[in-house]
Amino acid sequence: MTTEQEELFRADPFVKLVLETIGISSINLIGGAVTDILEGRKPKDYDTVGGLELYKDKLGLEFQYETKTAKTFKKGDLIIQSLKTQKEDFDFKISQATLKVDYNKKVSLELDKESFDNKSLIPCERCWSEKLNALKALQRVVHWRKKGYKINDITYLSLLGVVGKSNNKNS
Repeated sequence: MTTEQEELFRADPFVKLVLETIGISSINLIGGAVTDILEGRKPKDYDTVGGLELYKDKLGLEFQYETKTAKTFKKGDLIIQSLKTQKEDFDFKISQATLKVDYNKKVSLELDKESFDNKSLIPCERCWSEKLNALKALQRVVHWRKKGYKINDITYLSLLGVVGKSNNKNS
């Protein structure tokens, strides 16, 4: 991570809150919020995996609601979600971008450089294994296009092919 990137993260309101809160061991921010911060946009919400619920009181988060996939909290105008899934469940490599804030207040970034540099949607392995995964990935394309990301036509058509495959061997 470059110094400039680290400064962007440290200036973000949610990351700043985590860094200023004593007694937090680590929090992983993932997905679109990571790329939003890197690209100078204000995230609409922050998705986290692991750890958030342990520190919700220290962070001053107010519980809002729970769905099948996440618990949503709020602090001021920040919306923070504690996901019940892991980053490997995300559809595209760029979606798996992760910012780790550890107990030493060190921030580190895991980011698929090819996806980020080329603003390209590269499906994760799980998208090729089941129709439902491919369909979910296709549904997320619109979201990522709004952020300036694109998907190769062949890749898009290949995902459509996975969705169109029949589970019935006699078809």
